[in-house]
Amino acid sequence: ALFATNLPPVWDLVRDPFGDEVIQTLALVSASDVASGREVVALPWGGAYFAAAYGLYVTQELDGLEIVDHRADLRSIVDRTGKILTLSYLLDRWPLRWWKDQLGEAHYSTTAPGVAVISRERLYQDIAPQAPFDLETGLRIRATEIAWAHADELWVTVYWEALDAPESDYRVAVHLLGEVPPQGAHHILAQADSVHPVSGRYPVTLWETGEVVRDDYGLPVPPGTHPAGVRIGMYQIVEGSFVNTPWLYLELPPDRGMQILTD
Repeated sequence: ALFATNLPPVWDLVRDPFGDEVIQTLALVSASDVASGREVVALPWGGAYFAAAYGLYVTQELDGLEIVDHRADLRSIVDRTGKILTLSYLLDRWPLRWWKDQLGEAHYSTTAPGVAVISRERLYQDIAPQAPFDLETGLRIRATEIAWAHADELWVTVYWEALDAPESDYRVAVHLLGEVPPQGAHHILAQADSVHPVSGRYPVTLWETGEVVRDDYGLPVPPGTHPAGVRIGMYQIVEGSFVNTPWLYLELPPDRGMQILTD
């Protein structure tokens, strides 16, 4: 009777592309460096939670994570670990004001594409400046990291820094290029544009002066293309026209095909 009762939902879970996407997204956390120790991931009761639990306890793809639901004492977790993780899209359900009510103070960043970090303190203030790049908006790129997640996907990490308290918001542009610099839109092979940093959930006007925010993006390499580099910048749309900041150009890492997730 238990087998007949539980088989349909289990079968749906293991065959549901959404569940597999949740597991694969959280599996990237094992490659992150937000902090040492066991990472705690908060997910509301439902499909994402069940998928993550399946990846943790059945397939063990998420070994090393601790999964908690919405009933957990999130403040105590942050007191203990300094931060808590969740899927970025869930910040629509748990917005910044909600986290501030839970923690008293809250800041956003990411630790992998699609995985947000919520902390009471600013986590990345000690990141060493790496050829800082001024965006001429009161913001700069303090440092970057770029590596192959897979042979057909790049992982780009940007550490944004607010030199002053920003007075207006900016969108993010992260482009994979077929030619550097591009001579037209046809040289943009893939892009990870976002209305705000941190998967569109952390407008720069909410940042404090001096705040450093980690922001991660995945760039798929279209089949049959030959990428030449990556560019990063911000932009606004003014009266229907794009107004771009200066572009930071990055070379591609040489070790294409090396798995980030390989220990």
